[in-house]
Amino acid sequence: MWLDLLAALGGVVLVALSLRDIFLAVIPRASNRTWRASGTLSRVGWPLWKRIAANLNEHGRRDEFLSLFAPFNLFVQIGIWITLLILGFGGIFYALRDHLHPHPNGPGAIYFAGVTLLTIGFGDIVPGNGLTRLVALMTGATGVTIIAVLASFLLTMLAAFNRREEFVVRLSARAGAPPSGIGLLMFCAETKSPQELSAFLREAESWCVSTLDQTLAYPQIALFRSAHDNHSWMSSLGAVLDAAAITVTTVDAPYAQAEARALLGAARHLLSDLANYYMLPHAPGERIDEVQFGLACDRLEGAGYTLHDRHEAFAAFSRIRHFYSGHLEQMARWLASDVTVWLAEPSANELAHPMHVR
Repeated sequence: MWLDLLAALGGVVLVALSLRDIFLAVIPRASNRTWRASGTLSRVGWPLWKRIAANLNEHGRRDEFLSLFAPFNLFVQIGIWITLLILGFGGIFYALRDHLHPHPNGPGAIYFAGVTLLTIGFGDIVPGNGLTRLVALMTGATGVTIIAVLASFLLTMLAAFNRREEFVVRLSARAGAPPSGIGLLMFCAETKSPQELSAFLREAESWCVSTLDQTLAYPQIALFRSAHDNHSWMSSLGAVLDAAAITVTTVDAPYAQAEARALLGAARHLLSDLANYYMLPHAPGERIDEVQFGLACDRLEGAGYTLHDRHEAFAAFSRIRHFYSGHLEQMARWLASDVTVWLAEPSANELAHPMHVR
């Protein structure tokens, strides 16, 4: 009697916790620090995975190994959800075993829950009264619903990943691989079109907003890595942030000021929310010294940009970069991603044909 009651109660709790975790994982909503089994798996498993990857000497093998974690973690989560549902319904059926024919033992009740949840239905065990039939019907309906929801979830994740990576590839064509903010500005100078910079900054702002919404709704997306060498969505974020900060503080480009400020706001919001979700402490980021800044200014002037006073521009740029560089580097370390390149090598086109922006 007490054993049956305990089995039924434990089964109901397992089913409720599993459905809650699935709901929180697949329904688009802002993520918070509410405890979730799936979120705990990522937070615990990813550091262990990175530790194993650190022992691999070859960079290509290490990056390939790191890229396996996100899909592996996703399918493990799905397996855990289904297993917990089977165990939960198994506990309920064990409490109702006297109304199942033939009467199953513990493993038999779990087996019946599994074939019912997955709608296999061999018919070797059948419910014998109204209550067990109702529970069996609910189990099958739950299984069908969960399979449909998870299929939609996987397709949504894939679409979100593709949208994020499309911009990463487009940026690499303009800012190099790995990308840099200076590289993006140099490309825009080579086009001899002021509208190119403002248009791309506007596109980058849209990408940041989209990435923020997708990553907060589905935090697993952050762990999916680019399939291309020297490409990383985190280094791309750093490159567009640097480009926007330079546009605001250093380059005399009134046609792109509004877009650059909007991009800075959206990108810093993205970094701050992700750092809060992963509970990463804020730490000082890499400081760009005035010599490095001067080298970048030399290249920008050589391309035809009109610059503000360098000393004042450096002070303003350092203040703005201080607000995002710490979170950016913390996130890059957490994701085992490439750090943003500050000053890319000059392109062959830039060396041979310096362009001017008016």
